[in-house]
Amino acid sequence: MPLRLLVLFSLLAACGADDVGSEAAPPARADEYVSEALDEELDAIGERVQQRGYSPADDLWRGFLVDGAIATRRIALRSGQCVVWVAVASNQLRSLELSVHDGDGAEMARSASGEWGVRYCAASSGVHFAVVRAEGNGLFAARRFDGPRGIALRFDDLRAPPEALQPAPTPPRGVTP
Repeated sequence: MPLRLLVLFSLLAACGADDVGSEAAPPARADEYVSEALDEELDAIGERVQQRGYSPADDLWRGFLVDGAIATRRIALRSGQCVVWVAVASNQLRSLELSVHDGDGAEMARSASGEWGVRYCAASSGVHFAVVRAEGNGLFAARRFDGPRGIALRFDDLRAPPEALQPAPTPPRGVTP
């Protein structure tokens, strides 16, 4: 009987010998889905947000969402701290909604229709959650910015090309357009 166990053990050990030292690759994480085009677009928007008095606060938040899916990110905020989240997405996402929830899950702020950005000033210190919800399937990238309480921010012109944000040149005196 002991010989049979020894043979059986030897066979089992030989079957697993090829697997020794080889580990299965970990599954891909959502933040590994990188789009240079989205990163460039978010960088341009981020520059405009910084020109308006906000400073980058977190690493870039990336992911891939399927229709109706959500992604969440935990954030710690102090009372009175104001944050802005802005996001960009691949063309396959028809809609992207951003919101901020308190630690109990109550929605505190939500992006307006068609605006992929949200501003929130925390009423109390503690854990909050940023939430991204999608219609359609595709990549998204988002970034958080911190800023003072008194600076309002419009989101409707953050995507405009820089030349569109410049005031029209004034004609010289005596010249009528």
